[in-house]
Amino acid sequence: MFRKIMTGGNSGQDMKIKKQLTFDEHLAKLDTVLLKLNPQFSDINALVAAVKKGNTIKRPNSHLMDEEEKKAASWIDRSKNCYTNIVSPKEQKELSNAKDVENLTNERIKILTERGVISLVSDFDKHLAELDAVLLKLNPQFKNINALIAAVKKGNIIKRSSSYKSTDKEKKAAVWIERLKGGYTSIVSPKEQKELNNDKAAIEKLTNERIKTLTDRGISLENSQLDFNEHLAELDNVLLKLNPQFKNINDLIAAVKKGYTIKRPNSHLIDEEEKKAATWIHNLKGSYTSIVSPKEQKELSNDKAAIEKLTNERIKTLTDRGISLENSQLDFNEHLAELDNVLLKLNPQFKNINALIAAVKKGDIIKRPNNNSTNKEEKKVASLVSCLKKGDTSIVSPEEKKELSNAKDVENLTNERIKILADRGIDLTDGRRFAETTISIDIHKSDKINWFEFTPSYFINGEVFTHQELQGLLNSGQKHIYLRDGSLARIPEAEMDYLQKYLQNPTRKDSYKIKEENLLPLVLTAHKNIKINFDADSKKIIQNITNDFKDIEKVPPPRGIQARLSPYQLAGYHWLQFLAKYALGGILADDMGLGKTLQTIVHLARLKEDGKIGRGQPALILAPANALHNWADELKKFAPGVFQTLIMTGSPDERKLKIQDIARYDLVLTSYGTLVSDHQHHYSDITFGIVIADEAQNINKDKNLATRALKSVNSRRRLALTGTPILNYHSELWSIFDWAQPGFLYNSLAEFKEAYAEDSAADRELLRQKTAPLILRRTKEQTLNLPFKTSVETNIPKLSRAEEAIYLHIRDAYQTGNKNHLETLNTLRYLCSHPYMLRDSVLQGQNIPASTKFNYSKKLLKELLANTPDKIVFFAQFSSIFPLLEDFLKTQKVKFLTITGATKSQQRQELVRQFNNEPDIRIMLGGLKACNAGINLQSANRVIIYDPWWNTGIENQAIDRLHRRGQEKEVFVYRLYIKGSVEERMLELQQRKNQSINGIIASDSDIAKSLTKKDIEFLLGDLDH
Repeated sequence: MFRKIMTGGNSGQDMKIKKQLTFDEHLAKLDTVLLKLNPQFSDINALVAAVKKGNTIKRPNSHLMDEEEKKAASWIDRSKNCYTNIVSPKEQKELSNAKDVENLTNERIKILTERGVISLVSDFDKHLAELDAVLLKLNPQFKNINALIAAVKKGNIIKRSSSYKSTDKEKKAAVWIERLKGGYTSIVSPKEQKELNNDKAAIEKLTNERIKTLTDRGISLENSQLDFNEHLAELDNVLLKLNPQFKNINDLIAAVKKGYTIKRPNSHLIDEEEKKAATWIHNLKGSYTSIVSPKEQKELSNDKAAIEKLTNERIKTLTDRGISLENSQLDFNEHLAELDNVLLKLNPQFKNINALIAAVKKGDIIKRPNNNSTNKEEKKVASLVSCLKKGDTSIVSPEEKKELSNAKDVENLTNERIKILADRGIDLTDGRRFAETTISIDIHKSDKINWFEFTPSYFINGEVFTHQELQGLLNSGQKHIYLRDGSLARIPEAEMDYLQKYLQNPTRKDSYKIKEENLLPLVLTAHKNIKINFDADSKKIIQNITNDFKDIEKVPPPRGIQARLSPYQLAGYHWLQFLAKYALGGILADDMGLGKTLQTIVHLARLKEDGKIGRGQPALILAPANALHNWADELKKFAPGVFQTLIMTGSPDERKLKIQDIARYDLVLTSYGTLVSDHQHHYSDITFGIVIADEAQNINKDKNLATRALKSVNSRRRLALTGTPILNYHSELWSIFDWAQPGFLYNSLAEFKEAYAEDSAADRELLRQKTAPLILRRTKEQTLNLPFKTSVETNIPKLSRAEEAIYLHIRDAYQTGNKNHLETLNTLRYLCSHPYMLRDSVLQGQNIPASTKFNYSKKLLKELLANTPDKIVFFAQFSSIFPLLEDFLKTQKVKFLTITGATKSQQRQELVRQFNNEPDIRIMLGGLKACNAGINLQSANRVIIYDPWWNTGIENQAIDRLHRRGQEKEVFVYRLYIKGSVEERMLELQQRKNQSINGIIASDSDIAKSLTKKDIEFLLGDLDH
């Protein structure tokens, strides 16, 4: 809808009609301001004489604080834009005819012109000359304007004037162009139109000539959407500058929609681009700048519906970027910027806000904003702080609460902002400690079969509250509650939000019904400050359910499955059915190659047979893009005709059409990347029967967009599949469970870390016992009778002298403090792999020495190709080695294929098919991480690991593409490394860092990022020979 400018108040005084000042009265006020701004002139006649000589004077500015100057500038602006008639209606009535009105108008224009105020008549040639001077100043590479015009015609990009720059001439030129674009200034002045006898054809001809004149200079007036889109592009550039964690504006928009808080432009900062973007937004908010310009409205034939539609589209475009044009409540970051500005004014001893924060943390006393201050800025900020303390204004706005997914997120953001203010010496709690809340839930058996009743009670400092009482306070906007003893308590929103999903069936006042199948999730995932009390009957039933953990019911397999399950796969299927019976999430963590996909397909078929998934409530399967086709193939192979399956591929428009028919399908297959693009548009109104996340080791604590998208999808249950759940940090296990069964391992990562210490063997055992019912892991050694896997640790004796000199040079550069440790480690690894990989950095412009390791690998490949008929998979972390290998294999006339991270999913599957089915293709070159999931390479049984990775998990995933069910030959693994170098030390560090929880593997990136000083010194030690 259109936004209106609200003026005045509702007091009697405000409602009086103010007397309209005459031109002479306005002129007198203008003269006073002009002399104030230009004190070098003794009177107005002296100023007029100076203007006539061409002297530049200071003119009134409507953006400055001085009220008199602001009023004078506003009157001039309104006169220029004809909002105020230069000859008033009353004067026009008193004058006898139009000619007299025109004469008086011209006389007054002359008076204003003599004072240096730009007249209503726009002298195009004069403006053009000024513009040319500015353009040549901005683009000094051109000798004259003709050279610049020639360059523009060739398509060269030039610098143009900006109204936000510091020089008056550039600002003036830019303002003229903006006014021409907006239609506020005519390109052919009224005077010129009159001289052309108002001949439309002549006026149009002159207009077009002048438009061409400007176009030749790279200034376009023609694009109807130019202003908004130009501003939007500048805004996007500033937003990405302020928020460098986002690669592009689409990532930022997706994050904003999820509720992520971003930094926005601040007009108080020094950066010109940021100031410009912030000023544009401010002007849009205040309606000083129309979001649809007068020119655009004219082009839309002033059609209100069309203008409103374009207005709403543009408001949404800005809202998507976290920019709200509603002024009902300023954004927290805007208020914070104002507060910081006031605090630094009050405490000038601090150079910046960080210095002030550091002083506050040390206990220094600072001056804070005072409500009684006469300074408007200080009073405004003090008033806001007062409102926040009283709770009259929420620190998290209603709009933000709506965008956030649950009460816990709101509480986290609230606490984060309270801390931000506390760091500045602003304590919203006035130093009071909050009373602790304990929640007690009494559970007893209902008269109805398979139903229980439970009653939640909230105990705060000896006082008892019901759920309804606290919910009523929350609904009224209250966040805290004052107790009889004078203490202050937070209303436990997160816990109440958690319990809310179990409060759907009230029985009597303060009591609720719950089904037996939902009882276990309530018990397992209860917050640490929730105490559950069972009566004798319900306690006995809970014990029976717990016994089911040990003696899981053997559910017959469903119809239509074309596979014979091995005993361990049958046991896995029974375990999955146990989770379904009690509405639990879990992690199926079998080794790669043990058939997690098959077990899941059988489970899904049973769920469909039991009516728990199907049309109307499909299952959603998430997988890496390169594994989607594998899922589709396995479904056809093991459950032909059982499921109607929708694969979410194609363009966004094609996917939009597909999702409209989702009610017809039992299963939906999509990739993580596609989910990020689609989840808000296509899935927000759908509740899936179950969501299955394949390769779930990639789930982490909301650090990436895929995790946030995954958590936003509505489902009745969640199941994680991963072959590598060995974690370096317990927190990674928490991340998977936080998605699969929220609350099971505490509601927050901080609580989890407090409960389970990283370096405690006792805590690891407690964690294993806690997670045992909801995580199932079997290894190949336990289940399969696979051929042997022989590992050949191949140490290459030493680097050449030339390589060693480079190695020591790189290491010494780090030790002298010129490089960071990760960059140095990677550079050393590049060198060990092949010096050629440093051709654009360390060795730029130098001779590239031969590679000891590469020569060894060529020799090894020759021996294997000559002495065995086996197929070989050559894995490398750095795919830049592959072109060199490809050249070598071509000289040997050996057929090979290559898969890297850049290989598209469909092409990847075709390359795998060719490798497995065509005997004459002997070698597959594969990126270590590009080939560690979603593909089967059992036709090969020789593996070369060219360069070690930070942990064995990624390497083992890649090796298990060969060493898996269906492999008939012994598998040989050759790990190449340079003895005594960073590579050998990495292998040693793998063993040192690879602490596991029941066989769960460390995250590859975190090991590198978490290296201690001692680790780094060890890795960068002297070369051992």
